[in-house]
Amino acid sequence: METPHAQLRWTAQTAAALTLCALQAAAFHAAADPASPVQAYYDFVYWASVNRPDQAVAQFALDAVVVAGPGCTQAAPCIGRAAIRAGYFSALATRVVTLPLSDQRFDGRRLRTRGESILVTSAHGAIVRLRGGHVFEFHDGHIASLRVELDASDPQTAEYIAQQTVVEAAAER
Repeated sequence: METPHAQLRWTAQTAAALTLCALQAAAFHAAADPASPVQAYYDFVYWASVNRPDQAVAQFALDAVVVAGPGCTQAAPCIGRAAIRAGYFSALATRVVTLPLSDQRFDGRRLRTRGESILVTSAHGAIVRLRGGHVFEFHDGHIASLRVELDASDPQTAEYIAQQTVVEAAAER
């Protein structure tokens, strides 16, 4: 049984960790180079981390396309800022999707992020660990497109992709 002292210690540790994350995001945001071709990405991550979807969405081009999360799929992508806010950011706010990040690489055209994400599938309530990341493309200082790129070489992710293919095929009938 947890004592009140242990609960207080856990709450204090959690608050300290959240404060540290917010301070790191703020410092990174302040130190970012405004001339960087991927500045919109860094601003997007910052504003999303401080729960400011209005500012985060402003990092997207007016006609940006997003294929990420449950509300912006390959079959029904979110096109434009209003659709992105409704389809993508609503899922971020409810923690349905996350921004996994353990690595990021910019090749001059695309920024690829890598990481692991935990997904609770609504059909079964099962918890699935997915490996992959996001691919961002830029145009005129804004994010022009964002899409999920899953790592099919990972067995658990490959199994999830196969299951989703079957579900999508059945839905098309």
